[in-house]
Amino acid sequence: HGIAMAPPPMPLLEISSPSTVSKCAAFETLPSDIFICSYPKSGTTWLQHVVLSLLLADRRHSPDPPPPYSHVSDYAPFYEIDAHWDPGDAPVLLPAIRAAHRRLGRRVFNTHLRGEMLPRGGACRRIYVVRAGPDVVVSFWHHLAHQNEGTYGGTLPRFVAELAEGALPYGKWTDHVLSYAVARGPPTLFLAYEEMARDLPAAVRRIVRFLDLRVSDREVEELLPAFSFEAMARELDKFQPRSVTWKNNFRFLRRGVVGDGVRRMRETPGDGDGEPRGDPKATLLDVFENWCRSERLAERLGEAVNAGDDGAPENMEEALAAARLWRR
Repeated sequence: HGIAMAPPPMPLLEISSPSTVSKCAAFETLPSDIFICSYPKSGTTWLQHVVLSLLLADRRHSPDPPPPYSHVSDYAPFYEIDAHWDPGDAPVLLPAIRAAHRRLGRRVFNTHLRGEMLPRGGACRRIYVVRAGPDVVVSFWHHLAHQNEGTYGGTLPRFVAELAEGALPYGKWTDHVLSYAVARGPPTLFLAYEEMARDLPAAVRRIVRFLDLRVSDREVEELLPAFSFEAMARELDKFQPRSVTWKNNFRFLRRGVVGDGVRRMRETPGDGDGEPRGDPKATLLDVFENWCRSERLAERLGEAVNAGDDGAPENMEEALAAARLWRR
């Protein structure tokens, strides 16, 4: 489906219909609502796990603490899929989701929609996780190439070309990042995957402050081991999508390494079959970086940072620098 909520159109997965996307935009939010936002493969599931763990810690000493989740979607469902909404015309979530949110005490969603496709009122909080483009692209290619449902069969160079055309699910990565960088409305926290990898305690404490949670530094330290890639990989069923099955024993939590996509693109020729060949003259990394320049990504992000207006996302400059998207 191609939804032209604002130009340019953004292709979506088959599990998201135009009527559901309209409901997503019209949904009436509350000040306590939390939207975990990202382009696919930017660290969404990691951030879901961190945020939900902090919310449970915040409620730990309440008279009726919520039970732990068996899957991150129990408390943070995928916002834009048809199966989570009442089939009528009104923007009403399914009873099971409403009940889970009542147990948690807050409504939490994860979404890959662009910023302008979400509710426009100021009554919610958004956390947008951004990641270096090559790492996002290579991870997304592996993800789509290894799922049994709607498998992507093209090479990595072909994938990059289709991404640049806006033909892949969720459209251009550049448009997605910019949609949150220029947004002014609900309080928004920018985080970089690279920030979380480099100094996870600091990133977690920033989330605690942004969400105004009653979680002490000591409690944060107690939670940190569960946020490691290794710990999450041991509990894979808690995190990998329930609606997807994988080919060739592929693991949803694949590597989680900062710079892995940069290395792969640097070793891959900019066209052909996408197999690494040592030191080609024009690498796929060159192709990707040239595309980002043609989109004026760094320039437009710099304009968003330097605007300095009220309502600008918190920590945006630091997150963009960590992900090497823009640097002063």
